[in-house]
Amino acid sequence: MSEKIMVRRSVAVALGVICIVLVAGLVGAFAYYVTVVNSEIVDRDRTISSLNSQVTNLQDDFANFRSLNVMVVLKNQTVITQDEEFGWDFTFQYSGYILVNVTSTSYFTTVRVGWLNYGFQYLDQRTIRYGGGNQLFPIVASPQNWMGAGVWINFGTPANTTNTATVTVTYYY
Repeated sequence: MSEKIMVRRSVAVALGVICIVLVAGLVGAFAYYVTVVNSEIVDRDRTISSLNSQVTNLQDDFANFRSLNVMVVLKNQTVITQDEEFGWDFTFQYSGYILVNVTSTSYFTTVRVGWLNYGFQYLDQRTIRYGGGNQLFPIVASPQNWMGAGVWINFGTPANTTNTATVTVTYYY
């Protein structure tokens, strides 16, 4: 009862050729997709490297910005006043502070700093006594507005006095 099934040689060769073609197609498709995937991986690696470089540059810029302490002397002037106020108007591109140094012949000199920005008004008045001293005033970036300059600094002396004052205004940002 054992029957042997025989196939013709041409059928066996045809099946063998089909198997070889299928294996070759599989190997070719695998090789193609490996190169496509590898090129995508390389492109993504380059993109990741570029983005990491941008992040590093931005972090460095931020660190440099935080450590940046630029000083600009805005005024260094001797002024003689008698029963009056004098002052200057400025605009500032960056927020920071101003240091006002006054050396005066008067017993006290009034320093007034103010700014108006985006509807918010700041006004601070301080007295420098005994002929001189320093005062710090915060400021915000203040472009010129409809009222004139963004930041104004005024100085005054007591009534019935003549004052010779050397005033230095230094802007830090």
